[in-house]
Amino acid sequence: MSVRERIRQLREALNQSQAKFDSSIYMAVGYTAKVELGKISIPERIIKLICIIHGVSENWLKTGEGGMFIDNEIRDFSLRIFDELTPENQKLHLEFAEYLLDKQLREQRGKQNY
Repeated sequence: MSVRERIRQLREALNQSQAKFDSSIYMAVGYTAKVELGKISIPERIIKLICIIHGVSENWLKTGEGGMFIDNEIRDFSLRIFDELTPENQKLHLEFAEYLLDKQLREQRGKQNY
């Protein structure tokens, strides 16, 4: 099973339409449809964002190994806080999380070059 097929499986497990899933990761309507149909590939930063927002195991999403979801107290606490934020602050939170993910990926790539 491919990443795009696991995206569909995750979305169905969450009982979300493609449009609702798009909204949950702050992507344009139609993004998930394009991913699931194999028309576009999904970047690493979006994979990480999906995992953070939905509590998904990154290893499962990338390889299919292990369980789909992470049982994590920190994640649950973070989601409770996120749910209490205004939509504007939720967007800011996700933008900052995306910035941190990009920063982390750049740092990891820098370490690999040594």
